[in-house]
Amino acid sequence: MTEIVGHAPDQPTELALDLESHQLIHRAAQLSSDIQIIAVGNPGCHFSQGASLAIEADTPLREAFHKYAKWISPANSQIDWPLFSAWNRGHPEQQFTLAYRTTEWPMVMYWGTPSFYFMKDGVVQAQVLGWPGKGRLPELEAAAHSLGLM
Repeated sequence: MTEIVGHAPDQPTELALDLESHQLIHRAAQLSSDIQIIAVGNPGCHFSQGASLAIEADTPLREAFHKYAKWISPANSQIDWPLFSAWNRGHPEQQFTLAYRTTEWPMVMYWGTPSFYFMKDGVVQAQVLGWPGKGRLPELEAAAHSLGLM
């Protein structure tokens, strides 16, 4: 049985998967007040997988995402422990948590996966939505450049 433990203050919260105890930890999302990339995705979404692989293959983007990105799945995501566990173990720089409530994340205007929000001082400066067959690396790079991340 999955148990939710812990609590969080009045800010965006998430459910983190404790892979050892098989518990969900309700906690405050660790967001930067300066520069932040919110990467909305799901390890079971092939579009999210494609975006992840493309980001990992692009050294400057990989470095920017490693330093500034918060990977989060929508609140209504099905919690598939084996899938999330395998993803988080296999992608230590892109570990997913789940949004506790979408209303706590006002900066995320679209919860389709994948979606990327580039923020500075708590304000969305750029967004990249979706991942078509050709990808959106140029848009991600432009957004990262606009915040001085590359």
